[in-house]
This record gives sequence, structure tokens and C-alpha cells, in this order.
Amino acid sequence: MDSAETLRFIKGLIKKHGKDFSLNLKYMTANNKIKKRHGRFVSIVDDHELILLNQDKGSENRFEVSRILEIERRD
Repeated sequence: MDSAETLRFIKGLIKKHGKDFSLNLKYMTANNKIKKRHGRFVSIVDDHELILLNQDKGSENRFEVSRILEIERRD
């Protein structure tokens, strides 16, 4: 999944659900390892960075949109 597809998917969710939804994603780290991440949607910064709130840890995490491999809405 490339950056344009990822942004289109997220913007479609924003249009349908507002900012009240959660996401699951597979993310490639700086060391080229693939990690699964999840969290509540907070915002997109300049179409390059996705911010998610991890409610389990109470922290915000930032992900480069270009490094997201898979993304889906979390139920």
C-alpha cells in the first residue's frame, strides 16, 4: 500500500466517522522490521505523519505515512 492509498483510506474514514475511530496497522521501523501497531486516530500532519493515541499506554505515537504497509479500521 503506497502513501496515496493510505491517505485516501484515512480521509475516507474521517469523512464517514469524523475523528472517532481506531486503526490497526503494519509499520516498517527504521531498522526495516515490520511491527503491528494500533491506536485511536488523532490527526494527520501535512499528509506525511499519522498520529495515533495508544489508550493502553496513554501515549501518542507518530508514524510516517510512507512506512505504513497495511492499514485497517479497528472494531
